[in-house]
Amino acid sequence: MRTQLISYVMCCLACGCLGPSQPSSVTPAIETSEAQPAQVLDTANESKIDTPHSNEVIASLDLRTMQETGRFKDLKIARANPISDPFYKRAKATFEGYELNAILALSPKYKTLDPTRHSLRFVCLDGYKTTFSLDSIRGARGVLATRVQGDTPVPWPVKARGKQKQTAGPYYLVWDAETYDEKRPWPYQLTQIEFISNESVDRRLGTHLKNLDRAGEALFRTYCLACHSVNLQGGQLGPELNVPKNITEYRSHDYLLAFIKKPQDFRAGSVMPPSPLKEDEIKSVIVYLGQLKDAKVCSNASQCSDYMDALHK
Repeated sequence: MRTQLISYVMCCLACGCLGPSQPSSVTPAIETSEAQPAQVLDTANESKIDTPHSNEVIASLDLRTMQETGRFKDLKIARANPISDPFYKRAKATFEGYELNAILALSPKYKTLDPTRHSLRFVCLDGYKTTFSLDSIRGARGVLATRVQGDTPVPWPVKARGKQKQTAGPYYLVWDAETYDEKRPWPYQLTQIEFISNESVDRRLGTHLKNLDRAGEALFRTYCLACHSVNLQGGQLGPELNVPKNITEYRSHDYLLAFIKKPQDFRAGSVMPPSPLKEDEIKSVIVYLGQLKDAKVCSNASQCSDYMDALHK
C-alpha cells in the first residue's frame, strides 16, 4: 500500500493487520497540552516507564476540522510541481494546496519547539503514522496539497492500489521540485500533524532498558514503527507487538524470521513484500522486540484498555 517509506515492508509482522482507525468527529482543530508531572509505572526488571500523562503530544493539528472551521481562509493557495511523487507517480504533476510552514505556524506551539527534543508525526486515515525530525522539513518547499490539477473533475483522481481503489486525499504532503526519498515525509491520506516529545516516545520504545539491542531498535523505528506499535506507541495499521503479550511470547524466533523474510509463503495476497533486510538485521529486530517484554506499560486486557483510554483524554 504505502511507498513513502520502506517501513511498510514489515507492516504485517505479527498475525495480520488491523483495520483502519476511525478519526474522531470531535477532535479540536488545534489541541495543545501543558506540561504535567510524569506518572510512572513500575515494571518487573526496569523501574520507570512513562504513562500517557507524561505529555507525549505537545500539540495536534486536525487538518479537516481546521479547513471546515475556516482556519485556512487567510492562507494563500500554493502550488508544487514534484519531479515525481510516490502515490500517483506522475512526472511533473501540479498539486495545489497550502504551504506546510504556514499550516504549522497556525499552532502557537510550533515556534517554541526545540528540534533536539521534539519531532513531527503525520497521522493518516488508515492508521499509518510516520515520524520525522523538525530538520527534515527545512531547506525545501513543502505543500499540503488538497487537490491535483488535471482533466479530472474531482479533486483527487482514484488509483488502483492492489485490491483497493484509493486517492491521496484528504491531504497529501508533496515537495516542490523534488522526488521521493526517505529524507522528507511524503504522507498521503493525511489527517493530522502532531508535535511530539522525543523523550516520551523513547521511553515507551524501551530506550531506557539496559543492554538494549540498539541496532534492532533503530531498524524497528525505520522499518516498522509507522505501521506497528509497541507499548501503544506507533502506527495502527498493523497489530500491537508488545502488550499485553509480546510477539515473541506467542511466536517463535524461527517463525518470525521466516515470516519477515517472505510473508507470501504464509499469506496469499499479503501487502507486505519480502523484506529487504539482511538476515542478521531481521534477527536484531526480533531480539529488540523480545527485550521489550521487560518494559510493558500494561500486562492484561483491562490494564491496556485503561491505558488506551488515558491516551485519548
